[in-house]
Amino acid sequence: MSTGTNRQTGARKTAATAAKPASGAKKPAGGAKPAGGAIPPEEKVKMGVLRTLASFGGSFDIGNGKALVAATNGVGMKQKVAFALNRHNTIGRDCVALCVNDVACYGAKPLFYVNHIALSRAVPEKVSAIVSGITEGCKTAGCVLLDDETTEMPGFYKADEYDMSGFAVGIADKNKMIDGKRVKAGDALIGLASNGVHASGFAFIRSTFSLDALALNHPVAAFNQTIGEELLTPTRIYTHTVETLTKRFDVIHGIAHIAHGGWISSLQRMLPKGLGVRANVGSWPVLKVFELIASASNTHISSLYSTFNMGIGFMLAVPQAHAEAIIRECEKCGEKAFKVGEVVAGDGLTLA
Repeated sequence: MSTGTNRQTGARKTAATAAKPASGAKKPAGGAKPAGGAIPPEEKVKMGVLRTLASFGGSFDIGNGKALVAATNGVGMKQKVAFALNRHNTIGRDCVALCVNDVACYGAKPLFYVNHIALSRAVPEKVSAIVSGITEGCKTAGCVLLDDETTEMPGFYKADEYDMSGFAVGIADKNKMIDGKRVKAGDALIGLASNGVHASGFAFIRSTFSLDALALNHPVAAFNQTIGEELLTPTRIYTHTVETLTKRFDVIHGIAHIAHGGWISSLQRMLPKGLGVRANVGSWPVLKVFELIASASNTHISSLYSTFNMGIGFMLAVPQAHAEAIIRECEKCGEKAFKVGEVVAGDGLTLA
């Protein structure tokens, strides 16, 4: 790992190249919410910026029929689990996954990823472990780790804590970009299985469980591992599957990365106005970790859809006639794929 002086004082480079809750139930606390209107409209219409219905990132016309797609994200409160267990080799993969999965929602191929770690003091072994997860994530996503910045901010962060964020940039054919405009009532929804909680909903998890080492090292038979190991399971990366599907099919109407805000917020970012989703509960396995969260928080499991992925990390809206063929192709790519519901007239999420 090489280090060098950065533009900022004390900074270093470290790059190696909804249903209602049951009565008395706790309302799930959301994680980071989509910024939505944070960017003034006049800034969005400047030359080169493309208007898209989907809101997982931003796209920019670079000419010659090509567009760049960029997305940014941070790991957030999942880092608290890594701090408590002093395990830092997977958290970087989460940050990469959050960004590249958002880029893939446009049918774009990730080109590169840039990371930033802010901390009180750079401990070489810890930073090296974090970067190892970043490089693994980039390798899985098929993109380059272009830059990785570490900024020391003594007194700003607790001694053993850090905050990680990053962004990814991908490329797509402008006339083949997937932005949700073609999604229509009757489209089938194909869900790709998640690895677990991924990196969303940890504000709610933190309010439900004690995130100290003693509690996190408690083994759970249903997981065949400890609670901490289950929660640290890295976010699944879906970029290879999306690249394969977009080469074989031109009928993918919309893609949603089920992350911040669970099913409800994530699907809204893909759907045109006037459309909602009916999910066929039981058509995919809801992971046991969500049953544990519901039980421990005295929350009806149906209300967790506004916070968690519930076992589905990525979703595709496709014509019914092509659903089975697309599911088979997803399975060839190593995914567990399920027809989980359909797009309907209306709004919101209906659990059937």
